[in-house]
Amino acid sequence: MIQRRRQIRWTAAAGTAVLLALTACSDGEEDNTDASGVTQLGSGGDETTEAPEPEDTEPEPTEAAEQDSTEPEESDAAPTGSESPELANEHGGFVLVSPTEIDPQAQASDAPHVVIFSDPGCPHCATLEETFHDHLHGWLEEGAITLEYRSVSFVSDYSDIATNAFACMAENSPENYFAYLGEITAERSTVDELSAEELAERAQGHGADISQCITDEPYAEFVEQTTDSALNEAGISGTPTIFIDGEEVPGDELMSLHLHIEAAIRD
Repeated sequence: MIQRRRQIRWTAAAGTAVLLALTACSDGEEDNTDASGVTQLGSGGDETTEAPEPEDTEPEPTEAAEQDSTEPEESDAAPTGSESPELANEHGGFVLVSPTEIDPQAQASDAPHVVIFSDPGCPHCATLEETFHDHLHGWLEEGAITLEYRSVSFVSDYSDIATNAFACMAENSPENYFAYLGEITAERSTVDELSAEELAERAQGHGADISQCITDEPYAEFVEQTTDSALNEAGISGTPTIFIDGEEVPGDELMSLHLHIEAAIRD
């Protein structure tokens, strides 16, 4: 368990029983109506194979509050800590070139590059993953996109534990990383935070034994530094946040993420 707790913790807005309206999981405890850095997503019900249609009305947005005044120095170097995953890139991300292959040295290609900043403790990230995971899998399988996950810890101590577990899976069983991340993240919309033992059991369901890695948390500082990089270098103010070829998908259009990616593929 990480002993040094992050001073900045993020809050999440609650969803309704009929439609989960997505606003950003943010680093402040107060909500306001400034749309900066806000993300929204319709859940699309229980279906995960079809992207939802945009709604005519949108919920009140939330915005990240001021950060703690003490910030780390910006750096181009890879995040370092007790250990750094070999398959992570210099930003702390894991780049998928297929549903079962991570390539940190993936070269630029004609395929659009999609970057998802996500927190396993964020209910809105859960909704996005539940809705679009199958679409992302299909595009990866076709080689239509490359997909980079930068998992951060904004919401709670659970985010620390689960994000470390994702890094454990990437290093020990990279062929199962995408499926495992998708399952754990999506479950957050209907399941309470999982224990370390439950995270290990989920991994065993994919044929991977990462229980010791989850317990030891060797990537704790890597997780923290990746999170700091997202805040201070990438300027992320909420999760989920998505970029396609370096251009941020507007927060109020994440419910149409499939349209943005399809347009990028056509271009």
